[in-house]
Amino acid sequence: MVSTFTIHVHHGGILTDKGDGSTSYEGGLEHVWDKVDPDLLSFFEFESMLQDIGVVYSNISGAYYLMLGYTMGEGLRRVYTDREVLQMSELAVEHGVIHVFIAHSVDVPTIVNIGEVIGGYIEDFINDEDSSSDDEEWMASKSKLNNERLSIAIKVVEGSTYAAKGVGDSEYSTPAKSDEEIDDIPKRAKVPKVDKNTDFKNLVWRVGMRFNSTELFKDTVNRYAVVSRYSIRWTKSYKMQKLATKCKKGCPWYVYASWSGDKTCFVVKSVKPTYHCNRQDFENRQCRPKWLAREFMMQYKLDPNWPKKALAKAVMEKFGVRLESWACYRVKREAHRPLHGSLQHHYMKVGSYLKELLKNDPDTLVEVVTVNPENEGEPPVFQRLYMSLSGLRKGFLNGCRPVLCVDGCFLKTFLRGQLLVTVARDGNNQMFPVSWAVVESKNNDSWHWFLFNLKKDLNGFEAEAVATLFPNVEHRLCARHPFAKWTKKHKGPGFKNAFYKVVKATNMSAYEIALQELRVLSQDAATGLVNEQPKRFCRAFFRTFSKWELVVNNLA
Repeated sequence: MVSTFTIHVHHGGILTDKGDGSTSYEGGLEHVWDKVDPDLLSFFEFESMLQDIGVVYSNISGAYYLMLGYTMGEGLRRVYTDREVLQMSELAVEHGVIHVFIAHSVDVPTIVNIGEVIGGYIEDFINDEDSSSDDEEWMASKSKLNNERLSIAIKVVEGSTYAAKGVGDSEYSTPAKSDEEIDDIPKRAKVPKVDKNTDFKNLVWRVGMRFNSTELFKDTVNRYAVVSRYSIRWTKSYKMQKLATKCKKGCPWYVYASWSGDKTCFVVKSVKPTYHCNRQDFENRQCRPKWLAREFMMQYKLDPNWPKKALAKAVMEKFGVRLESWACYRVKREAHRPLHGSLQHHYMKVGSYLKELLKNDPDTLVEVVTVNPENEGEPPVFQRLYMSLSGLRKGFLNGCRPVLCVDGCFLKTFLRGQLLVTVARDGNNQMFPVSWAVVESKNNDSWHWFLFNLKKDLNGFEAEAVATLFPNVEHRLCARHPFAKWTKKHKGPGFKNAFYKVVKATNMSAYEIALQELRVLSQDAATGLVNEQPKRFCRAFFRTFSKWELVVNNLA
C-alpha cells in the first residue's frame, strides 16, 4: 500500500446524465496533483487546492470522486465535509489514484485564442499607468512578470497546446469573424476590491489591489489570516510606507505592498499566492486582542460586562481560535478603552470633579494624596482620596445613634485598591453613610490616614476607632472574626450555638450561665473563647450609652 496518491481533477466540462443509467463528463480540462499526503488532506485543504486552479467551491454545483471499479453512473460520490474527504483518501491510498469531477452551475467556458488574450494582457500590463513608480522591488517584480508572460505568449503563438480536450490547433489562428465572437473573448481580469462584503475565505491576492490607507491594508491581512486559518506574520515595515507579510518558514506565500504617490493609496506590488503549509487550528498569531475588540465592539456596547466565557465561545465558533482567560481580559480592556476611555483619562478628571464639588458645597471635606513620579515632567500618580459630604456629616451628628461602623472591601477594577467606609445607623435603624475613601490597600498607614481624617471631619466626636487615635471610646469587634478563629479548633453546630449564646447574653448572669454550658461541652472551647477578649464582642459587656445591641458589623 502506498503512502501518497495522485488526484486527477476534471473541471470546466459538463457532467451529463444520458438517461439510460450512464453518466459522462464531456469537455473541460484535467489537472493532476501528485504525491498527495492523506494525513494532510482535509475538506478545507481540498477546497483550497481547487481554488488554486481557479475552481471556487461556493460557485459550483458540487465535487464528486469516482470509486474505482464502478461506472460513473454508479460510482460517483459527492464531497460535502471532512468525512467524504477521508473516505476518498482511504480509497485513493489503496489504489494510488483517484478521479474528481467538478459539476459547474454554468455552461462550459468558451475556448478562445490564448495567444491574442495573453498578448493583449501583456500590452496592457506594460503600459500600466503605475509604470512610473520608483519602488525598486515593484519594478523588478513587474519586469520579471513581463518576461514570463511574454514567453508564454510566444509559446502559445508557436503552437503549444493549452486548450481543452477536443480543440484543434486550427482554432488558435482563427480570427474573430463577428462582434459576438469578439465580445466572447475574456478581458483582463479585474483586480478584486476589498470591502465589507468581501468573502475573505476565498479572497485571492493579486498584483494591483489597492487600499485607501495603511490601516485598511493591515486590517485586511489580519482578517484574511484569521478567516483562512494560516499562520501569517509581518516581515517588513519601512515607516509604514512599505509592508510585507509572509506565511511561516518553508511556505512560499508572500504579499508585498507599498504606498503609491501617483494613486495616493496602498498598492499590492508582489504576490506569491501558493501555500505549502497546513491551516492552523485553535491558534492564530493575527487574532490579537485589539483586532478582536473591534470585531466584538457592538457586543460590548450592548453588554459592557459580557462574560469572558461567552467571548471565548464566540471566537471559537466564528474563527476557530481558542482564547485563554488572560487574552479574554485583554480583549475586554481594549474594547472598553474607546467606549469609556482609559483609566489614566478617568483619573485626570478627579481634580475638576472635586473643584466643582467644593464650588457647590464648600463645607465638604476632601483630601487627595498623590505620589510624585520618578521622571520629571510627568503628572503625579493618584494614591488616596478621602471624601465626606457636609449633608451626611450634619445628618449623622444631629439624627443618628452615636455609633460608627468602619470596614473595607476590594475594588474590582484593573487597578484594584480598597474602599474604606464609615456607616452609622439612623433613627429607623437603617444604614446611613458618613464618609469613604479610596486607598491603595488596607494597611496600618492607610487606616491611620483614614481615621485621622474622620476624627478631624467630625470635629471632636469620639467615634469607633483604634485606641491610638481614639483612646477614650468604646471599641467593639464584629463577633464573626473571633468566631472564625475560634471555630478552627471547635467545629460543629453544637459549638456554634453555644458560642453565640454566650455572645448574645444581655447581662452578666446570663453570660456566666451560657459560659458554664460551654464548659460542659469542652473546657478547652470555653478557655479559648475567654482568651479572645469577650469584652469587645459580647453583649453583656457593652455600654448602654450608644443604645446599640448588634454584635456583628453588617452595616459597613
